[in-house]
Amino acid sequence: MGRTSYLIACCVVVVLAAVSTADSQTGTSGGATLAGTVKAAEAGDPDAMFRLGTAYLEGKDVRPNAATAFSWMQKAAEKDHAKAQSSLGRMYSDGTGVPRNLSLAYR
Repeated sequence: MGRTSYLIACCVVVVLAAVSTADSQTGTSGGATLAGTVKAAEAGDPDAMFRLGTAYLEGKDVRPNAATAFSWMQKAAEKDHAKAQSSLGRMYSDGTGVPRNLSLAYR
């Protein structure tokens, strides 16, 4: 291994170690992030409501549950969260977590 390759390999190791340390210090593991999102959503944060709805819709860090996803999306949409409103329309259009209703989907 040449000197340049050795230096690059050392830099990569240092960067990876720094990222790993930062993640453990900021609590970015799935469980910690989910707990914080739940707490914020229950406190009325529309962004957190949207993230939680998305998590339930996609099954990220939770068991997929379309009805629960719909509920959180609806709460965020009622607080004028644009992405939640769009997702809610798509859920009504597809019948995901709620009976299909095209009149509500395009409202």
